[in-house]
Amino acid sequence: MEPGAGTKGRGQQPAGRAGGGGLVKSEPLAEVGTAFRAYKPFGVGLLLAASSLALRLPLRVPWLGSWDEVDFALGLRRYSLSEYQPHFPGYPVYLGLARLLWPWLGEEGSALTAVNALLGGMTALPLFLLADRLYGRRVALLSSLLLIFNPLHWLLSERALSDVTGSFFILTALCLFSYAPRPYAGPAAGVALALALGTRPSYFPFLLTGAILEGQILRERSSGRGKWIEAILTVFSFLVVCSLWLLWQRVQLGGEPLLAEGLRFTAGHFQSWGGTAWIEPYPLGRMHALLSALFLHGLGFYGPGASPWRLLPSCGIALGLLCWAWGKDHSSRADRFLLAGIIPYFLWICLAQNLSRPRHVLILVLLMLPGVARGLISLLDRVSSLHGRFLSRALLALFLGSSLSLSLDLVRRQQTTPPLALQVLDFLHDSYPGGDSLLYGGEEQRLFEYYRPRLPSKRIRGMSELWSDPLLALMSPQQIFLTMAGEAGGQRMGNGKWEMGNGKLKKDGKSQNSAIQAPPFRVVPIRTFSRDPLLDPSDCCLTLYQLEIGSGKF
Repeated sequence: MEPGAGTKGRGQQPAGRAGGGGLVKSEPLAEVGTAFRAYKPFGVGLLLAASSLALRLPLRVPWLGSWDEVDFALGLRRYSLSEYQPHFPGYPVYLGLARLLWPWLGEEGSALTAVNALLGGMTALPLFLLADRLYGRRVALLSSLLLIFNPLHWLLSERALSDVTGSFFILTALCLFSYAPRPYAGPAAGVALALALGTRPSYFPFLLTGAILEGQILRERSSGRGKWIEAILTVFSFLVVCSLWLLWQRVQLGGEPLLAEGLRFTAGHFQSWGGTAWIEPYPLGRMHALLSALFLHGLGFYGPGASPWRLLPSCGIALGLLCWAWGKDHSSRADRFLLAGIIPYFLWICLAQNLSRPRHVLILVLLMLPGVARGLISLLDRVSSLHGRFLSRALLALFLGSSLSLSLDLVRRQQTTPPLALQVLDFLHDSYPGGDSLLYGGEEQRLFEYYRPRLPSKRIRGMSELWSDPLLALMSPQQIFLTMAGEAGGQRMGNGKWEMGNGKLKKDGKSQNSAIQAPPFRVVPIRTFSRDPLLDPSDCCLTLYQLEIGSGKF
């Protein structure tokens, strides 16, 4: 997109005195002034990024909170996809950045969260520059403030997951595309896009976005070899950077193991456990999960259990979205630019992403913020024209203040509330000291193994696995415990046949496997651990059970 004009003709007069005796600017000084005006948005964006960094760096969580986070931490120690260190596709760019900080910080989790806090804070810069190119300075400023105070982005900036780092590179690529056809903007965008795919390969739909934007640039530029050379350099830079991180993975793992693990993981994602539209048979439930991820967790809307104060930013965001969606010039070039980024990835997550994890919609939320800001600015301008500037400024201050306060409260609670798996481990350590114990669980077992390696634990996907587990016969443990994620777990327990699906025990009468015999033990609920679902809906309830062995044979 062409930057705004307005400097043509400046500095054309010769140096020396004008007729009135005043000094006329020399041409070099005029060029300096023009350069200063050109770099002023960059300076404002840096100030916003510094403010975001000041909020994010001190609030990093001191522990790992999920299976994926443990995978990343173990991947820093020894890179092995077959051992889920990390899981496929390997996330080489994210782990490479963490390796740079690991020697200085000395702990895997600290290095991983530091990468997100740094790049999460810096994301305010490309978002500001992008919104400035699309909608102007006021919208850019409000967009960056919405990003800084956004609850989902802030929460994820403090955790050891790759979403924030990947979204930084995506926004950087889009920002650079918006500056084309300036020299080297396209090739630099290709580099940023390749780094984004090396951080999160699931962001591949943005390849279509890049192709759309590059095609638009080619159509708008004058004929000649220059535009084709620029396009070729963009593709070349993208391929070179992708080749570098792919080559590093091949050196680490070998070509055939990498391909085999990729095929196995992809098949499992789409056919078994990935939470895709092909696995989940209930489209209404999937739509509910999408709306919850986008609006409740992503944009900070009011929902069940939330503070009533959350209604203030919810109303502001909703009005901004409506004003943007129903604007008179919604088909403008700037809106088409944003939609080119939103639509491909939106279709991808609707079909092939696990919508129960709100972090998968993070990049969509960030791309919606300039539109929300534009709608809010137009609404505040109307309020100002009807009722004066004081009211519009007071409403804006109330909106931003409530957004900051509520998000800060969430982030502080995330920093001080341990994940449920760690709460279970602490409870067992305090309440059941000594003696032989064995702990079974779902995905949380990865955290049991990481934080308590001396406590025997094992992941099970069904009660049939528990019943036939040879580890029980080999160890003959005195105490056997089981954890199950989900609400009201105790009501689903009892005597009879059981099967575990998606981390929940189901009665055999309704399960897929009716051949399982009644287990020779009694399931006794001990305690249910809970956490605010706004922090992480996948880690909001975990029930601990003790298995009392009765008659029968394992």
